[in-house]
Amino acid sequence: MRFSLISVVLMAVMLLGCNETEKEEAKAKEEVAVVKEEVKVKEDVKIEQAPDAVKVEDKVMVTINGKEIMLSEVNKRMQPQLDRAKMMGQKPNEGMLNNLRKRVIDGIIQETVITEKIKDKGVVVADEEVTAKLEEIAKQQGRTIEQLIASAAPRGFTEEKIREQIKMNVSFNKLMEIEAGDGAITVTDQEAKKYYDDNIARYSSPDSVKTSHILAGGRGFDSFDEEIKADAKLKIEKVKKKLDAGGNFEELAKEFSDCPSKDKGGDLGVYITIDGKIVGQRGGMDGIFSKAAHKLKVGELTDIVKTPFGYHIIKTTDRKKAEVKSFQEVKDTIVQQQGQTKKNKFASGYIKKLKDDAEVIYADKPETTTEDKTKVKIAPDGE
Repeated sequence: MRFSLISVVLMAVMLLGCNETEKEEAKAKEEVAVVKEEVKVKEDVKIEQAPDAVKVEDKVMVTINGKEIMLSEVNKRMQPQLDRAKMMGQKPNEGMLNNLRKRVIDGIIQETVITEKIKDKGVVVADEEVTAKLEEIAKQQGRTIEQLIASAAPRGFTEEKIREQIKMNVSFNKLMEIEAGDGAITVTDQEAKKYYDDNIARYSSPDSVKTSHILAGGRGFDSFDEEIKADAKLKIEKVKKKLDAGGNFEELAKEFSDCPSKDKGGDLGVYITIDGKIVGQRGGMDGIFSKAAHKLKVGELTDIVKTPFGYHIIKTTDRKKAEVKSFQEVKDTIVQQQGQTKKNKFASGYIKKLKDDAEVIYADKPETTTEDKTKVKIAPDGE
């Protein structure tokens, strides 16, 4: 398990080409979403000004524990997001630019206080650790390091930049492990069991069946012309006679079905519950369809079934009985997930404390900064 609050840019590389998470994981991520968005590693973009901005003399925007952050640095970090907006045909207005500037400045504040603490604690990351992590990321994507770096190049990521960001991420994880200690991030057996008992439905699976079908009709069938509906009924009745005479279901599906599944012999490729839910996915099937399928034994066919999609002949091809996974079966997963939740919560609070304890002096008025509880000093005009 790792802390995952400052690897936003890195994650953009890691997740190229990459599902729905569990509700608990989503909740944990929501708690640190702002942190994840704002704590970024510097982006090496060669630009002096945000596009369309009036060229002005560089100046100090904010001082963080004595470190001055210049306007040119803020504009540099804004540029990639402005470029993406331009590619999408968007032209940010003044309000959008102000909000982006607020987020960028707050991100710089967080990056600065974290970097200072990493140095203060003497955290060291060897080149070998960075390479090992890079190999791990590449392996997760089924790539070599060279392929990973090549895939990131169009997004402006050089190998040097990727390694810098990995080093920062590993450093942050080490810092959190030092500061948190085992007690703040450990999930006990009792805690894991309580979570299991409170969320037993998550580890239960209902009776479900896998189906194939032959369809005469289509989406919005009830609104079709009566003549088209009549033709669809004649068509499905013709197919039924062929099946009753010993015809092959899969071949007839390929020849007559109006559903895209015809290419797979009518196989819908999912398991559905009696109330139409698709196991492991969002969405569902029509209730009439699913109830008819659940009445069959494996290998049996329905008679003609009418739904809002038209006329079906359904075949049940497999069945999974309802089951509940035991605590021992899912214990390791629960410990891992809840441990990550604890880590994220600790890291979020830790970063907030670093910000609260920092001396942050803005050169401009408050509207150029994010609204939070960071201790803020506003320099008098002209300073």
